[in-house]
Amino acid sequence: MRKKVSSGAVCIAAAFLAFQCLTVSAAEITLGETNAGYYWWQRTTGFSTYTDDGFNYGDANGYIISRNDYQYYGGSDRYFYRADAFFQIDISSVSGQEIQSAALNFYLISYSSDSPTNLMHLTTQTAAPTGDAAQQIAGDTAVAASDTFVSGWNSIDVTDQIKSDITNGYGYAVFSIPKFAQTQDINRVMVIAGPKTDYDDGSGPTKPYLSVTVPEPASMLILAAGGLLAAKIRKRQ
Repeated sequence: MRKKVSSGAVCIAAAFLAFQCLTVSAAEITLGETNAGYYWWQRTTGFSTYTDDGFNYGDANGYIISRNDYQYYGGSDRYFYRADAFFQIDISSVSGQEIQSAALNFYLISYSSDSPTNLMHLTTQTAAPTGDAAQQIAGDTAVAASDTFVSGWNSIDVTDQIKSDITNGYGYAVFSIPKFAQTQDINRVMVIAGPKTDYDDGSGPTKPYLSVTVPEPASMLILAAGGLLAAKIRKRQ
């Protein structure tokens, strides 16, 4: 006598088979030279009053900077130098895909601060990013505190943020690192290797990039075939 196999068991078996065959591909989305940069503001007051500001896609070395320097020399003699870092990452190549993981990778060259700032993600894009960091679009949701960063390579999990951007149909994922809180007579600075840098720590290039893993198309076909098989058996039963 043949033992009847339940459709539920078939579904589980089909799903298990599909999972065993599931493979993923990893993609690296590099940042172009205009996808990162920093806005700075410098002001000296007192005996030589001076103000200046502007946007750079990287300093002379191609470094991206977040900083807040404030020195008080007495009376009206003060010095300020502040900078906010901005990033826009083209995610059009993974648009519509169900990504499994995503990480923002950047190389921290130096970090001097006794107080953290944050890597911020722009969750709600009221102004459409163009990919040009000179828009100075800042993030609105904290992803990671800077005191968790390490010298050298950092890989920050931004899976939820990239998934959200894809779901919302955004063409660019936007991140920023705002300046540190102000403290008198303390210089706080973070220096990151940017897309324009030639800096090499001896192991290779240090330009920032987004790493993404997505299911291979063949794996998705296997998953679909497993579902069709289960549905066909249920119909027969």
